[in-house]
Amino acid sequence: MRFHYFAPSTAGFRNSGFPYAKNGHNNCQQTTGVNIAETKDAFEIEVLLPGFTKEEVAVKIEGNLLTITAQKETPPQNTDTRKYNHREFTFTNFKRTFEIGNLIEVNAIKATQNNGVLILALPKKEAAKPVSLQIEVQ
Repeated sequence: MRFHYFAPSTAGFRNSGFPYAKNGHNNCQQTTGVNIAETKDAFEIEVLLPGFTKEEVAVKIEGNLLTITAQKETPPQNTDTRKYNHREFTFTNFKRTFEIGNLIEVNAIKATQNNGVLILALPKKEAAKPVSLQIEVQ
């Protein structure tokens, strides 16, 4: 499994991260922090999604692509009663796509979200797990 530009030594998992809208809408996408870790049995992806509930987050597999999206409904702004004097943040939609190759047991992927962090556990297929053999010297 390889993360596109951070861990070229591991093969098969690549970050295709799309910090822009794939469909051409430039006003709806943002990037966020992502951590990818590897054990002998699985990969783990942590995605920082502060302010999003688990109902607003979707994880989807299509072919060898894993896509994480988060969409927050923008409440209608009542300009008659509320006017911002200063505004430093808004909630915008998020989308990130990873190429996972064929090393992952896609039916066994687990996702949890706690305190604004989405954690995906991606178990490896048996063929992708490292083999440890003791070879007898003759």
